[in-house]
Amino acid sequence: MDSMSTAFSAGLSAEFGLLLACCQVELSPRDTGAWEFLGQTAIPRVASWERVFELGEHHGMLPAMHRVLCADGQDGLRAAVPREVRDELERRSALLTRKNLRLAAELIRILDCLAAAGVAAIPHKGPVLAEMVYGISRISMCWCKRAMCPARKTRWRA
Repeated sequence: MDSMSTAFSAGLSAEFGLLLACCQVELSPRDTGAWEFLGQTAIPRVASWERVFELGEHHGMLPAMHRVLCADGQDGLRAAVPREVRDELERRSALLTRKNLRLAAELIRILDCLAAAGVAAIPHKGPVLAEMVYGISRISMCWCKRAMCPARKTRWRA
């Protein structure tokens, strides 16, 4: 039994099982069995799409859900997902893109200020990490801006 069907047989909700299935497809995008499982088992069992969105936001998985449930080239899967759900995923993805662009601009401003003060800094969280890992920053759930600086170069003043 694979990990996706195990989630359903372990008594997890269908909504959480769908979230796990989206993660599995993210890890193995060419796994046709995973796509079939989503379309034939996970999606039809969902009773509350609002709960799916709540879980996706809580676990930072809305980007993965968007990439999987709105995927091009998976017509059967797209047909299984209600149009209003795909529209809501698109809307939330656009909001996340705008938010991450603002955060990226702020991170660049902070890095410029540090550089002007002679402090070397390396971004390690947020849109920069998302760009490195996923290839596009809009898919990361970025909530803050962080940079690492050498300890000997920093002095905090109250």
